[in-house]
Amino acid sequence: DAYVPNETMLSYGIDNSLQEDFLTSNGFFLYPNTYSIGATSIDSMSLVLNAANDFYGNHRRGVSGDGIVQNALEKIGYTTYGVFPYYYFFYEVGSSYDVSYPDSNPSKLTFMPLLNAILVGEFRFEFTLSEEITDSSHNEYVSRKQDSLRAGLKGPSFIYSHSNIPNHSQNSGACLPNETQLYQERLNEANQEMKTDVKQILEHDPGSIIIIAGDHGPYLTKNCVSLTDFYEKSEINRQDIQDRHATFLAIRWAEDDNAQYDDITVLQDVF
Repeated sequence: DAYVPNETMLSYGIDNSLQEDFLTSNGFFLYPNTYSIGATSIDSMSLVLNAANDFYGNHRRGVSGDGIVQNALEKIGYTTYGVFPYYYFFYEVGSSYDVSYPDSNPSKLTFMPLLNAILVGEFRFEFTLSEEITDSSHNEYVSRKQDSLRAGLKGPSFIYSHSNIPNHSQNSGACLPNETQLYQERLNEANQEMKTDVKQILEHDPGSIIIIAGDHGPYLTKNCVSLTDFYEKSEINRQDIQDRHATFLAIRWAEDDNAQYDDITVLQDVF
């Protein structure tokens, strides 16, 4: 979530080149000019999993497992896995993956998140995800993801997992004084998680195709939230657009035949 290429990282004063070096040294091809036509997780990734620039039915259809991509793969014998840190991606539609986590259906949002936001004094994005939805710790999510990667060795498998780090700003409408520092701390954790995933896949299934992608930017410039209705077009620069729409993309191809795909620039074109 909110992982961007190093050009955008450098604009924040963060150098993420060592992580990119780790990927290229393990056979990944980087697509540094990629961007998403959606700037939120659901809008971006549902379109990716529908291989489209518009929605088919419910806007959660793609991420919840009923996308064009998952359905096509299931028809040719793939088992599909959807592994997430919380129920947000299934909310109100449920899961259509063959195997999914979390598998509990939370109750509707309660008044408590709103009350908590009032008491804290800022409407952070976490408050839109009540405890009923964020019902698993990050460590439990990572454990379930590792289980799915191992289970996927039993036959043709498609696994989509959406980590909740490094994650975007708190989206209150004003940047925290240490907003970028907090993002970098989460980025360090995300990088380690990525390395663990990559090493496990390469150890057990070196012939697999691995796609590592961001969904949107981290929202660290201007007001750290949407630019619409807050700024004139003349006030919005290249960094502001990258900060919201730039998406990291690295692919490890199963065979050395990716030359025809080397011009990927729109994340929604990946599949």
